[in-house]
Amino acid sequence: MTQQNSILDLELGKRIIRVGLAIVGLLILRAILAALPMMKNASSIAGSFLTPLVLAQAIVDTLIFLLLLRFGFGLGNKIRANFKLPDMGRVVSMVFLALVLVFAYNSYETVTACLVESPSNMLKGLAGTQGAPAGMDAVTPQMLNSIQ
Repeated sequence: MTQQNSILDLELGKRIIRVGLAIVGLLILRAILAALPMMKNASSIAGSFLTPLVLAQAIVDTLIFLLLLRFGFGLGNKIRANFKLPDMGRVVSMVFLALVLVFAYNSYETVTACLVESPSNMLKGLAGTQGAPAGMDAVTPQMLNSIQ
């Protein structure tokens, strides 16, 4: 059993390094996409607030989440197969699933808001909130015209 544990530790170290490097690479790709002028200055898609930059960042975030899920489920399967506590493998898998769901909720919040709400509804909602800046009603049509 000690030999399997040392092999698991070596494999686990390699997997952690691979997943870490892949995530760092995807985060660098995300930063490069955000820095590209053609992505920053791109117009919105189909008259919504959704831009190619927001869409590209959502795609990169999805790849990161898939990497984390694959790593977590693989780690859970290894723990389930090699240790006396098979339920601990399920716990590890579910912890990774919960973490990815929390990160995904925060990451996809912007994309969902851009797809669900129209620009006019978002600006009207902003103007109708308490504490809105004075004169917001006069500025809202100008903002809508500039977006379109």
